[in-house]
Amino acid sequence: MTTTFEHAERVQVKFFAERAPETTEFIPIFHAWIRDKRIQGDTLVDVADYSHVADGPGVMLVGHGCDWYLDEHYGRRGLLFSRKRAFEGDFKGSFEDALRQAEQACIELEKDVDASFSTTELLIRVPDRLHVSNTDEDFEAIAPLLKASIAAIAGAEPTLEREGEARQCLTVRARFDAPPKLQDFTA
Repeated sequence: MTTTFEHAERVQVKFFAERAPETTEFIPIFHAWIRDKRIQGDTLVDVADYSHVADGPGVMLVGHGCDWYLDEHYGRRGLLFSRKRAFEGDFKGSFEDALRQAEQACIELEKDVDASFSTTELLIRVPDRLHVSNTDEDFEAIAPLLKASIAAIAGAEPTLEREGEARQCLTVRARFDAPPKLQDFTA
């Protein structure tokens, strides 16, 4: 399959937690975000508790076009931003917006609860297998865009590594030798 990642609409970015309370402690925080309209650019709808699912989605803040999770996948808690609807613009803009949205949510959570998020590594997924598959060929096609966008926003160039099997969505781990601080990401 030849990649057409430029047409992919869905993208996910995860910052792993260095320290975070139990996922259920985020339920009232996410409800406050809805009440206080703390997230700009999307309509927040509800909060869902999946904390009973081992290595699952944890607690989910449901939006119209995007969702935010206090995610437990990979056996590691973190903040996962997930775009589920089309973004006005191209894939590069969508990815960069997702990265910024995830970073901003981490900063807000650090203000609201005793948590801290690492910038040593990021997890990026493109769950749009119609336009991009988890193969070396598609990874090599999309990697320059991901690397350049992350470097422009984070101020540090990551190394990228594809993970998983071809039957899974494209999954990329970005690692930094000298990790930037969350607050150093450009808005």
